[in-house]
Amino acid sequence: MTTQPRSTLRKLLTFVAAVFFAGLAAIALLGVLTSWRGHEAERRLRPHFAGQSLGEAYPPRSGNETARRLDAITASLGLGTSDFERVRDDQKSPFRGERRTAVRDLLDVRKAPLEGSLAALPPPPVEVVELLAEVRPALDQATALLNSAPAPIWPRDLSLGAEVKIPNYLPLLDLQKLLIVDAREQARAGESATAFARLDASWALNQAVLDDPYLISQIIAEPVARLQIGLLRSLAAPPVWSQRLSSLKLRDNVLTTLRSEAYLALATARSKWVGGLFRPHFFARWVLTDHANRFESLVAKLEREDVRTFDPEAFDRAARRDIPRWQFFSRQMFLPDTWQHWSEAAEIELSAELAALGLDERARFARGGAPRGFDRKPSRVAGIDWIFREVNESGQNGTWIEPSAEMKTRSEKALPTRLFVPRGVATVP
Repeated sequence: MTTQPRSTLRKLLTFVAAVFFAGLAAIALLGVLTSWRGHEAERRLRPHFAGQSLGEAYPPRSGNETARRLDAITASLGLGTSDFERVRDDQKSPFRGERRTAVRDLLDVRKAPLEGSLAALPPPPVEVVELLAEVRPALDQATALLNSAPAPIWPRDLSLGAEVKIPNYLPLLDLQKLLIVDAREQARAGESATAFARLDASWALNQAVLDDPYLISQIIAEPVARLQIGLLRSLAAPPVWSQRLSSLKLRDNVLTTLRSEAYLALATARSKWVGGLFRPHFFARWVLTDHANRFESLVAKLEREDVRTFDPEAFDRAARRDIPRWQFFSRQMFLPDTWQHWSEAAEIELSAELAALGLDERARFARGGAPRGFDRKPSRVAGIDWIFREVNESGQNGTWIEPSAEMKTRSEKALPTRLFVPRGVATVP
């Protein structure tokens, strides 16, 4: 009578043990696969960081005195601080409300004049005049600091993976807008030395932000570069500005920051903080490692795309179709505009190159250069040339510069792609 129950119990225990050990084997196999895929991702990523890991290429560091003094300046303007110790105070900040709106409208790069001259810049509204009168002492401090002290450095420890503390760049973005709008008004007032001191400070700060390996730092720096270029289209700038604009490598920066995102996912998978994201730990490590592989492969594919015809929305749709249902992390991390930053970077590089060509053309006019006639020059984007066309009719005397072709995808905030450089505009020594 007892044989049958004992046999059933024995079978049940055997089945449970088999399931248990099969589960252990599956977990062990998943661990092996996770480790292998992690090493594969790192092997493909390292060549883009000079053969180093992300942590070796960007070692841990502390913030410096320049960054701390910048925090004091932005805090004094009610803009907050990069360390999040102080937040923006719209009740006390002079840069708020109608003044903020007026600055945004005045610096709108879509309204940048086609004619590269100060005369083409409209005067500021009263809100901007009052704002600048109030903030200029702080802008003087920021200008002196950024043009004389070492570049600002913010704390960084990429070994923290998902727990890495990224600086708050928004106060710096507001400071940039104030520096650039004041440079504009100083130039209009004939104070070229002060105007270019402001722009030098703005450039130094933006390059420091671009040096950080985060996608958000690129997202913050790109619109600042647009504002700088939009103003420089209308100025007769020193030769150093032509060199700076021609050397912008925003596309390379975007690819680096995207690969950094993949590396950070890999670092998180290997860190003790992985369990804080979701459980079980072994599955979290697998999901993050798989995401790092997928993301790195997509960045490599992005790099091979023709930026002239690149469609970020189509690229994103194709990427999402290849994501399995269980890979929820990639679905969350692939934001709609992730890939758009690469094409926007190319667009900004072209705008910078056009502004640099305008500066060179002004310098050529100042040296008494002969009429150019029709000319053509390759741009930094393969397949697009710059066309120079001399004009001496209908009251226009100078050179039109325009691209031979437009990019398929253009940002809503893109600068005009044509520039007219009039003769007789003075250059800055």
